[in-house]
Amino acid sequence: MRQLLAGVMLSLGLVSVLHAAQITVQWDYPWTLPSSAMHVVGVDSEETGAGEPGQGTRAIDGQVTTFWHTQWVAAQPPHPHWIILDLGQILPVVALSQLPRQDNQLNGSITQYAWSVSLDQATWGAPVAEGTWPYDATRKTTTIPTTSGRYVRLQALATGAGKPFTSVAEIGVQYLLTEHTMPPSQGGFFQVYRCDAPSATQSCTPATALPGAKITAWPLRYTDSTVVVGHSYCYTVFAVDKEGQQSPPGETANGQEQACRTVQESTTPPAPINLSLTEE
Repeated sequence: MRQLLAGVMLSLGLVSVLHAAQITVQWDYPWTLPSSAMHVVGVDSEETGAGEPGQGTRAIDGQVTTFWHTQWVAAQPPHPHWIILDLGQILPVVALSQLPRQDNQLNGSITQYAWSVSLDQATWGAPVAEGTWPYDATRKTTTIPTTSGRYVRLQALATGAGKPFTSVAEIGVQYLLTEHTMPPSQGGFFQVYRCDAPSATQSCTPATALPGAKITAWPLRYTDSTVVVGHSYCYTVFAVDKEGQQSPPGETANGQEQACRTVQESTTPPAPINLSLTEE
């Protein structure tokens, strides 16, 4: 008995469907490393007096009301000051942030800085970012080229009002999280696009977003039931993050940005198309 292929299904892990484009999706996005995953391995100076505690660990305790403060009671060592964090594992770091103290005091807030990343804490190389910050209490976030490392160092080269000490409420680290799913908690989705091709060997550029093809569930699965037997179609998939930013289109195993097929009657399932999607 002949079986009519009346739809095109894009799926992951469903190689037995009658007309399939198998999609493997890799989604890369910045993810904030929890403070609990980091620990301080060194500071050049910290205030440990009972009345004015300013240990380096306070820069990653998750509390904006506490802060690291270099020594200032018995002595006031000069700049540069530094703090080194261990991220717990080697990660592809993409952004670093520093929140000044939030107690309506700006004493020690950094105005000139340098960020460095190291694999082993022994070799640092050139800073991944350096520059100046305004002398205020806003969070300072610096995006950097993706840099693999386990250790992060913040150097305070100068602080406001000419003071010799440094203070930091919280240090944040973002790394590139690579997943092969789209967690609903990230607020993103995958969008399937289609175009009508002259034939299976003549491609077109999918520019029409298929209705109802915003996919957030996993496995990634979509059935196009609007195809016509004998017609040819090309498909591609984009990942869209919660901010509305769209990834590049997927690529087939032979490097094409779309998967094309002619819908036809058949008694056996066609070989699946492997369409990968990676945001660089």
